[in-house]
This record gives sequence, C-alpha cells and structure tokens, in this order.
Amino acid sequence: MKIKVYEVVSSSYETADNYLHQESYLFDDKDQARTKFESLRNSIQGDVYGDDDCKYDADEDESENRYEASREVGTEFEYQAIVELKEKEIDIPFVTDRRKYGMTLKEVRDEIADFTGDKKHEAMRKAKIFATHISLSHVSGFTLSYGHQTDEHGNSTENRDWLQFRWTDLEGDSDTFSIIE
Repeated sequence: MKIKVYEVVSSSYETADNYLHQESYLFDDKDQARTKFESLRNSIQGDVYGDDDCKYDADEDESENRYEASREVGTEFEYQAIVELKEKEIDIPFVTDRRKYGMTLKEVRDEIADFTGDKKHEAMRKAKIFATHISLSHVSGFTLSYGHQTDEHGNSTENRDWLQFRWTDLEGDSDTFSIIE
C-alpha cells in the first residue's frame, strides 16, 4: 500500500564552530508539515539575521517548499541554513496481507457475520471460539459451511447449529474446525 508523507528537513552549518546541525521530521498531514516548515524557516531567519544586540546582513532564497539563507564574513560563509518540505510516496506493507501475517479477529468476525447473517456481537463470539483453538496468525483464509445431519431414513439436512470452518494455513495446508451448538 502506498501513502503520501511529507518530510521537513532543516540543515544549518556554522563555520565558527565547524558544526553541522540537521533535523528531519515526517508527517502524514500536509498542513502539519507546512506548519513545521514555517516554524523552522522563522527560526533560521532569526539565526541568520541575528537579534536586537547583533544584526547581520544575509542573503535569502525562498520558494514555496524551500528556504535557504546565509551570511558571509568577507568572502567566507559564516552561517548557512536550508529548510525544505518534500512530498514523498512510500510503500507501507499492508498489515492484513494474509499471505504474510495471518488473519485478524475482526476479519474472521466479519466473514462469519456475512455468511451466517449474525449480528457482529454473535459473530465475534464465534470468531473468538475459532481463535481459541486455531492460531489466527497462521490462518491465510477459510470457507464456511453448515454441517449436515442424516436422519434414520438417510435424508440429509443442513444443521445451522453446526458451523464448519475449512481453513488454510500460510503454507497452503488445510484443515477443518467446527462449532456445534
């Protein structure tokens, strides 16, 4: 699964103490990233121009997502700083990828509710019974069916009190589990 993230990176270098400072922040909300970008930009402006006691001349270059400032002493840079806002698309492994991570209790509940028509509370009760006996982290999927009973005349009827799981594990092996009420 791919999502957009916003990275704010601030770098500054001061020649006097030969110190490179860098900060990086990652956001999934563009407005929060923009707020952090502006905060860091304002901080850099204060550093590059100085305060009321000591004012410096400085050069600035600014675009929507990048701010660069520097001040010079003679022909040497004394202080340089850059802050950038970058938009990236990253790949996040999808946690419910059953081939890797098994199933969740909610997934089992939802499949039971869809099959039986039970309310979620009742479906969750049955899902918990299944999870008590079968480790969900090993289950990649299952099919549901109702059990069948044969009477003394050989007639087979569906028994809705008998819920049967035909489940498959992560290696592809299958087994059967039943809840009989």
